[in-house]
Amino acid sequence: MRSLLLLLACPLLFACGGPSASKLAEEHRAAASAKLAKIAALAPLVAQQPRLTGVEWKLPAELRLDFVPFADQYAADGTRLPSPSYNTAIAYEQHLAKPSEAQNLSWESHSQDLFLLMVDRSESWLIEPACLLESGRGRYGSDPVVDNLKIGLVWLEQTKYLLVLRLATRKPPGLVLSELQAGEMKSFEGGQVAGDALLFDLESGACLGGFAIDVRSGSEIEVRNSRVHTQLQLALSGEVDRVLREELAKVGEPPR
Repeated sequence: MRSLLLLLACPLLFACGGPSASKLAEEHRAAASAKLAKIAALAPLVAQQPRLTGVEWKLPAELRLDFVPFADQYAADGTRLPSPSYNTAIAYEQHLAKPSEAQNLSWESHSQDLFLLMVDRSESWLIEPACLLESGRGRYGSDPVVDNLKIGLVWLEQTKYLLVLRLATRKPPGLVLSELQAGEMKSFEGGQVAGDALLFDLESGACLGGFAIDVRSGSEIEVRNSRVHTQLQLALSGEVDRVLREELAKVGEPPR
């Protein structure tokens, strides 16, 4: 049984906005649509790949992956400049074929609880641009935000390789029923996230290997507010983020 510690914390929120994006869509339609077609073409190839059981990279000797799309430099108009070494993005296998219709992943048996990884930025570079090009709107029919879409479209167009996450197991951690019935909350049942990550060359469709993923809840978790259920899930997904960054740092510049 795993130990549970209760603390306090405050949430951090942010937002942004912008004008209409119809002109932006037309300016980028050809290049972005071509890249989306290459991503969609990977869907059946991903499904055909056997599950990995270890680290099985098949990278060309000269290839260094870079998951950081923008440099810490800005143009005169305040636009953040693309990183010249960027080449690789991350997406879930479920979002490849039709990103404009992508549904958020959830934890097993908890369809209302979203499964979130910080390394996954596909809403910015894949889903929102696909929605804009298809409907002229943002995801869920929202008003498109031009500043965000500029970033997302450049990000999409500069992507040469795609790391596809296939996370078949997303078992959430949970509280112990007997303790709850007794009015106590001292421990929790651990969760597990397992599957693999496969790297593809978008131009050729070639699979360049990847690595297996099997991450389990730690023995002790500090829960920082009263939303214990959510904090347990975030602790496990945060550990998945850490493992992914650690493995990707061995083959290049990991996502931040």
